[in-house]
Amino acid sequence: MSWRRVGSNLSSSRMRRPLAASLNHPRIFAPHEKDLCDEARVFRKEVNRRIDLYRSGSQASNSPGNRFRVIGFSDNPDLKGLDSFLTVPGNITNTVSRLVKTDFEIFVHAPTKKESDSKWNERNDTSIVLQLRFKIGNDNKAALAMFSGDAHCGIWSNIIEKSKTPDLEFDLFLAPHHCSWTFFSEEPSENENPDDAILDFLKTKKREGAIVICSSKPIKDDDDNPPHYIAYQAYEEIFGNNNVLCTMEHPSEDNPEPIYFTMTKNGPVKDDYSKKGQVLSSAALTSTVSTPRTYGGK
Repeated sequence: MSWRRVGSNLSSSRMRRPLAASLNHPRIFAPHEKDLCDEARVFRKEVNRRIDLYRSGSQASNSPGNRFRVIGFSDNPDLKGLDSFLTVPGNITNTVSRLVKTDFEIFVHAPTKKESDSKWNERNDTSIVLQLRFKIGNDNKAALAMFSGDAHCGIWSNIIEKSKTPDLEFDLFLAPHHCSWTFFSEEPSENENPDDAILDFLKTKKREGAIVICSSKPIKDDDDNPPHYIAYQAYEEIFGNNNVLCTMEHPSEDNPEPIYFTMTKNGPVKDDYSKKGQVLSSAALTSTVSTPRTYGGK
């Protein structure tokens, strides 16, 4: 993901590393999470190292590379005493890498305690769901972006039911689970029966010129899921052909390039990568978020 914020130091390189290092959910600490892959075990070991630094009173705990933040809520005793580093769903944080931002804040939707603590839930159920809010001048929500990891239809249905309209609106929407059908319905894709609450959310909470970004390999009319062609078609029907973009097809499948947004008083605009800095209106041109090439099963 890449974006810039006009008039501030909120650049893609500075945002990406602190967020990736600090936005962790309680599930990684859960005692029942034993069957982890090698990468997950290394990740959990690193988070515990950072927590141990804090608990020991080391001043190094505030240094880059040692910071952390827990997103969600849990009864896990391993989290005791970490309240100041915990962001509970339903709340806002404007602290990024322990720096308080005045032009940017995050509303946290999920994961909830139910998803974090239940040993029966799938790990995708604990995906972090965020609404990013960019302040321009006196407008606290000049540009809005929604990210939800791999959250499926059931998780989203709960979010929609309990959330207020301002917390659900968006200009940019990263398609959950790399453009998977699981966002649209709990039923198999063969039924082609999207959930009414999901459709209503997309239709009524998108702001003018809203863009859907499919962070995935090229989307084909085949049996892959993700990315799922039927899900792609559902997005196109609501947002229009030019407003649904696949990261590995932009600007072309043979030569995908990073895409950058600049947040302005008129919402997100796209920096034309090929012209190195020329800013183009997102209402007239499509825009997207870059992604690692492995997303979507490639």
